[in-house]
Amino acid sequence: MAIIPSITTVSVESNANTEVRRRVVVVNGMALYESSGRNSAESSTWFPFAGQATQNNHAILLEGPRAYANGYFVKPGTFLTMNEQGNPPKDFQEMARTFNWFDNKTKDMYYRFGSTVGLLVSSQLGGGLWDTPQGQDFKKYLQQSYPEFYQKIPPMEVAKNGVEVRNPDDTNKWIKRNEGNFKDIHKDVKKFTDKMTSTFKQQNKDSRVQLTSHYKENAKPRGLLNKIAARIVGDSPSVSSPEDDVKPSKPTARK
Repeated sequence: MAIIPSITTVSVESNANTEVRRRVVVVNGMALYESSGRNSAESSTWFPFAGQATQNNHAILLEGPRAYANGYFVKPGTFLTMNEQGNPPKDFQEMARTFNWFDNKTKDMYYRFGSTVGLLVSSQLGGGLWDTPQGQDFKKYLQQSYPEFYQKIPPMEVAKNGVEVRNPDDTNKWIKRNEGNFKDIHKDVKKFTDKMTSTFKQQNKDSRVQLTSHYKENAKPRGLLNKIAARIVGDSPSVSSPEDDVKPSKPTARK
C-alpha cells in the first residue's frame, strides 16, 4: 500500500454557512481532490483538477484569465472541446451503463474525471463511488481493460496528517512543489503508467519519511511508541531511548 502526502483545503461555500474541507493529493503529476459531494453528488470520490482559481482568476497553468469564483476547483472538462464534452469515450459509456446513469450525468462525470487515466487513478485511491456495488463492478471492467496499470500501480492510502490550507494560492503552490502539472494528466494510459512506475518508489519513500517524522514528534513517551509508529510506516528509528524495553527488530513491509 503506497502512502500519498496530502493537504486539506478549507473554504466557505457561497451557498452554505459552514466550512467545507477537501483533501488534495498529487499522483504522478496529477492533482486530485476528494469531493465533498455538494455539487458532484459523489462524496469522497477523488477527481482530477487543475488547481484552484484565485482572486486573479489564475489557477495552476491556466492560460489567460477565466471567469471563475475565487477558490473554484478547475475541472479537467475545462480543457475539453465542446465536441469532446458531448461525446464521452467508451470507458465512460461503460461506466454509465454500469451505474445506469442518464446522459447528462455521464457527461458531468466525463467533465470531472477528464480521461480514462483520471478514472484509473481515482479507482486506486478508492472511496466514494468506488465503494458502491456498481463502482466495484466498474473497477473490475477497468482492471480487465487495463491490466498493466493495476499490475504496476498498487492501491494508495492518503496520509491523514496534512496541513490545512485556506488560501487557493497556497494550494496551487503545494501542487507545484509536488510536481503537479496539469499537462501531465495524460490521455495515454501507457505513458502515464510507465512514468508512474519510474517515480512511484521515490514518492512513496518521501511520504514515509514525512509520516515517520510526524509520529516521532508527537509520540509520548518516546522510545517504544516511536518504534511502533516507525514500523507502521515501514521505517525504524535510528536512535534508541532508555525507555525502550524491547530489542529493535526489522520492520515488516506493508502490504
